[in-house]
Formats: sequence, structure tokens, C-alpha cells
Amino acid sequence: MARPREFDEATVVRAAMQVFWKQGYRATSIEDLVEATGLQRGSLYGAFGDKHGLLNEALDAYGHQMVERLDGLLAEFSDPVDGLRQFIRAAGLDCHNDETSGRGCLIGNTCTELAAHDDVARAQVERFLAKFRLTMANSLRRGQAMGTFPSDRDADAVAMFIQCSLQGLATLARTRPDPKMVDGVIHELIHILDQQPSDTAPTQSEPRTHHNQQE
Repeated sequence: MARPREFDEATVVRAAMQVFWKQGYRATSIEDLVEATGLQRGSLYGAFGDKHGLLNEALDAYGHQMVERLDGLLAEFSDPVDGLRQFIRAAGLDCHNDETSGRGCLIGNTCTELAAHDDVARAQVERFLAKFRLTMANSLRRGQAMGTFPSDRDADAVAMFIQCSLQGLATLARTRPDPKMVDGVIHELIHILDQQPSDTAPTQSEPRTHHNQQE
């Protein structure tokens, strides 16, 4: 009969998540995880298999935390588009947070570090990004049904654009950019949600013609 675990697994995973988020996967040693979690090597291996197994759990916890954050903000507003605006503003504030801005995003960091050659990590990143993007797109579609987001806009494409922009901004935040630059990006992202449908299709401007002047 297996002995019951004498530690809270969720607490251990959260502690490991902070280490991976701050240092990255390759730079994190088992000794770092032992120190952060308070568990001995044998307990870590027994519970999670190896360092990669603990990373998998940490990514799941991080992704769940981010989706919960988005869902919570969406639930605060009767208009889901307003909820998305507030989420974008919150992402901007994260970039101004001296404690976390230098870390970027654990999902984005893992994608950069491991996704090219780690099928398991890549699949986890893809699942999270797809779920997050779908939540945003569905919110935009609800906004379209309510008349608060233009019906002629592609909700999936807008959700992808927001996701790419926020992931890029989280990466850029690691370099401590000018706060005014960050605020400008956030303003433009929110403005995308404010744009109204156009009555007519955009027309292509005529190319300029250059006339040679004769002497």
C-alpha cells in the first residue's frame, strides 16, 4: 500500500513554477527545485518523475491561472468586449510590475526555449494558446451578437492578433522598455476593439504619377 504524500502537490507545483518562470528550464537545477519546494530529490522524483515532469505540471498550473484570470475579468462585465479591454489593460500593468516584468510569460518563455525540439512542451504550449485564443474569440462573437463589436470583423483573427501582441509585449517587457511605449501599445490594442464597421470596402489609392518636366 502506497504511503500518502506528506506535502501539498499544488503548493509544490506553484513553487516550481516560480523557479522555471524566473530562470528558465535549462538553467533550473534539481537543487534549485529542492530548495524552492522544500522536498528532497527522492520525493520530487517520486511525485513527478523528473524535472521535465515537474515542468509539465508547472505549465499546466500557469496556463490554468491565466485562463482563470481572463474568465474572471470577463465575468465582471455584462459586455464581454469590455472584459477583454480590461484584460488588455491588466496585461499592460503587468509590464510595469518590477517584480514580474523581467520574467516575461512562462508560456512564451517555454515556447522560445523548448518548443522547437520538445514535442511534449510544444503540445502543452499549443493547447494553452489555442484555449486562450478561443476564449477571446468567443467573447468577441458574443459582442457581435450584442452589437458591441462590429459584425464584419473576423473574431478569430482579432483574437490571434491580440494574443500575438500581448505575447510579444511580455517578451519585450523583459528588457524594461519605456513605460510610455508599453502604454502606447496597450492603447492601440484597445482601439482595435473600438473600431466601427466600415460602410464601404476600402478603396485602393491611386499610385502617384511623376511627370518629367521638359526644359
